[in-house]
Amino acid sequence: MRILILIAACNCLSSGVGAAEAILPLDGASAFHESFAETGPAPARAATVGATLVGARIEGVPQQFLATRPEVALGGTDRRDILCVRVLSRDGRYAAQARYRIVAATDPKAAIDYRTDYRTELSAYASSDMAVIARVGRSCESAKDLSIVPVSFGGSGGKEVVLQVSAGDARVRAQFGLNNQPLGEAVLCAPPARGPAIGFTAECRLPIPSASHDDRYQLSIGETGSGGGIAVRTYAIILPAAAKP
Repeated sequence: MRILILIAACNCLSSGVGAAEAILPLDGASAFHESFAETGPAPARAATVGATLVGARIEGVPQQFLATRPEVALGGTDRRDILCVRVLSRDGRYAAQARYRIVAATDPKAAIDYRTDYRTELSAYASSDMAVIARVGRSCESAKDLSIVPVSFGGSGGKEVVLQVSAGDARVRAQFGLNNQPLGEAVLCAPPARGPAIGFTAECRLPIPSASHDDRYQLSIGETGSGGGIAVRTYAIILPAAAKP
């Protein structure tokens, strides 16, 4: 039987959800899929260019992954949109994908009603061990039509977006843009500070722009392969005003 996580935790720990914040429900009974492997896959070494962005979160103090519900700032989304979420552990053992209905787009922040059958297994993981990427749009079918919404764990106030990228041994850089113009300096991504690097091989820390309003920015990920070729992929991203300095 699938259980709603954090029911017990909410009786003794702060869920991080205020009275004015919505909890986004799953978009139907078949909207959540997950798997947990007994052993993780072997590390992959990239032979071609094409870095994959697997996680985007607001900087915060790492905590146990199930301690609070993940939160997203909805920005200018509306009730017709769907929130598409993918989760991948750094050791490659856990993976999940889900769809959530937007129920209150005017709220500054909403929590995700995250469900799992692997509560015991996931209790050993910190929030920084998980690459969580949330995208919003009309449908989860095409990633190119979706905007990334960085996830936060246990509060706001972070001044950086932490990106998790799967790129093998390639050198990876990341940069924000606004109106298709570069915004700030490109940042060189680094291997994770600790733990296995299977689910993601690099982390990029980008300062959140100091603009005082919500806006849709661009995020560019550039990868230099072993042969010297460079591939750049650009995403739409919504940066929350609540996390800006």
